[in-house]
Amino acid sequence: MVGGILKKIFCEIILILVILFSLLSLNVYSISSKDYTINPISESKLNSIWSSINIKKITEDETDSILNTPITGFDLSDNGEIVLALIDERILIIEDDGSFVCAFDFKANGSYNVRWNKDNNIELFLTRGFIIIEFTTDGELVSIKSIVENVDNQETWRLMQKEREVAYNDKVLSVENHLGPLNLLTFQSYTQLVLTGVDGHNNVLYDAGIYVVLRSLLIISFVFIWLFVFGSYFIYVCKKK
Repeated sequence: MVGGILKKIFCEIILILVILFSLLSLNVYSISSKDYTINPISESKLNSIWSSINIKKITEDETDSILNTPITGFDLSDNGEIVLALIDERILIIEDDGSFVCAFDFKANGSYNVRWNKDNNIELFLTRGFIIIEFTTDGELVSIKSIVENVDNQETWRLMQKEREVAYNDKVLSVENHLGPLNLLTFQSYTQLVLTGVDGHNNVLYDAGIYVVLRSLLIISFVFIWLFVFGSYFIYVCKKK
């Protein structure tokens, strides 16, 4: 009987950890300019997708009231503006000195990323459904495209996932983690956006370290509480035997 209880406790702990990792795991990549093969999309489906994504522009004050959250993707425009996709379903645009330009929130199921296109519009990539949503920096819809799920497109997507930095004039813009052992709890997202000059000097443009520390403490506390509760229950059962 005790063996069965221990097995049940172990399975429940593993299940909780798997759920936490699946909810918090996101791929990080800056976007290549390589084009995809596109499927046609009906007007009714287009309207349905745009309505469900619900992209809304938010103010700097609203953004300042929220802790900086880790980066799931980024891209750099020709004029030096940087677009960031953040894990809490927000898009942030900043200058190359880190100053605020504008921001958006939206709704999405699954992982996502962003890029600039040649018209300086934002393209939001949604892994679920293989969809690209193009909208302006005013939050106006331009187009919605459905990507053909063929070998070439999947390979392009895979290659994008490997990118961690982009060249910017004589500098390098990259995403990094800087929290030592806590980097294990960033779940493939990144806490810093760093601009590295030719002299090797690093200028941190965006930092989400506080959020990751707080989230890590919450996860660790939850695991210890769970272990304590079931450990106490196990001791209680053993004493009754």
